[in-house]
Amino acid sequence: MNKKPAKKIRALPEIATALGVLLSIVSIVSIGWHCYHFFQGPESAMLPVTQILFYAKEYPDGHAYLHVAARLSYINKGAPGYNDAIYKEFVTMRLEGTGYLLKWENFVDISIMKERWDMNPLENAHPVTIEAGGSVSHMTSFIPQPCNRLDLPSDLKKNDAFKETYCSGEWHNYLKWSDFCKILKKTEKVILVFRAETVDGETLKKECAVKIAPGDINEETEQRNLIVRSCCDEKA
Repeated sequence: MNKKPAKKIRALPEIATALGVLLSIVSIVSIGWHCYHFFQGPESAMLPVTQILFYAKEYPDGHAYLHVAARLSYINKGAPGYNDAIYKEFVTMRLEGTGYLLKWENFVDISIMKERWDMNPLENAHPVTIEAGGSVSHMTSFIPQPCNRLDLPSDLKKNDAFKETYCSGEWHNYLKWSDFCKILKKTEKVILVFRAETVDGETLKKECAVKIAPGDINEETEQRNLIVRSCCDEKA
């Protein structure tokens, strides 16, 4: 009598057991993947800032003060569904031992020609979403504002030395354009640190250096009210 079919029947429970183990493994891996990304959340980063625009803006008191503009770009390597958002941007720099902190004002478009340049505000600076797996980029203008120690980058709020360096008085961060140009004539390098605050409480940060060559800043540069320079990551 042929008993081969009986062997096939006895093999069915073994196949079912193997499938059950396989499905359990797949389920565990799936749960682990979701748990990992649940606790991981967004993976946002600021990309290197490659160009800086220093420019003058005239105020009602008759003086022109230093403003800064730069293109800031971000990526989010988080899993699908884990979007992020930035709601503040800052730039800091130190000149002759004094720190200056400027805050975002507008998203702008800038056109630079041989004889003139124009800055066109596109919209007021506002929170920006960085979708998971995506990127965003915008040109931001940064301006001085009356110093408020409660409105500083979150990673520096508890740093008393930073407060004294960058926020010693209400009008601390208003640097006259003429004084800025005088400082640049004696300076080899200006280091800028850009910071962005995210809704998750994280601070995204990038640092770059603008190198100033002897004779780089002259009367014509100062009168044009605009200085455009590359900004390089010295750590690269």
